[in-house]
Amino acid sequence: MKSWLLAVMVSLFAISVQAQTTIVELIPPKVNLQTNGLQIPVVVRGNNLNKVKKAEAWYEGQPDSYIFAQLGTPSANRVSVTLIARPDSPIGSLHQLRFLLEDGSILNVPLPLRIVANGDPDATQPDTAAKLEQNVEKSGQRKVIESNKAPIVTATVPKPLYVVPNGQVQTLTFKGLNLDQVVSVRIRKADTPPRYRNKEGELPFRHVKDGLEVDVVSTPDTPIGTKYCIDLLLEGNYLAGTLTFPIQNPPSPGR
Repeated sequence: MKSWLLAVMVSLFAISVQAQTTIVELIPPKVNLQTNGLQIPVVVRGNNLNKVKKAEAWYEGQPDSYIFAQLGTPSANRVSVTLIARPDSPIGSLHQLRFLLEDGSILNVPLPLRIVANGDPDATQPDTAAKLEQNVEKSGQRKVIESNKAPIVTATVPKPLYVVPNGQVQTLTFKGLNLDQVVSVRIRKADTPPRYRNKEGELPFRHVKDGLEVDVVSTPDTPIGTKYCIDLLLEGNYLAGTLTFPIQNPPSPGR
């Protein structure tokens, strides 16, 4: 990690659009995708899903060339995504799925998506989603997956966020919902993609009541206006969201 940011303790949050478009259930809750060309449907349930315009797979912070994701016709509370893996997809790799919303923002889909060998007994089948959905409907109960609780920040201090380049520790405070699920925090420049190796960019953090805190130090030689991103990860290195803040001087009193 570079000297321009020495120590950070950070919050788990969701992009603001997630407060409007949310995911509350995935059927099936995880997908083990074979490299045999089978089309594997996934049902996504939530709120305001009619704002979803595209589904796309990502791998190591880049658009995924191994998995094809086809979005079905969305309704307000339900949308389907069909997944197909290329025959040369690397076995065992963990991929991610995300939605592009009508306003151009991104909603990450918390679906564990792994490539398995053909014939793997744990492989997801084309009728898996249909059978699971039918069983849930028959029982009259819906199960909300624990990992699908969208992390949402409802308040920050300061607001809006910024860091002063004075070489002193500054504490950023985040309050909200479902902020206790963070397991790893990473820092990067805003123009750098979220790709990390080993412990690169890993930051210390602590939980507080109803949220998390961030202790940030920016050196005096950091240019005013430089922007940085804090990436927040759930178990399995799932990227839950990204928070961007600038380096700037404090606002004038009364502003």
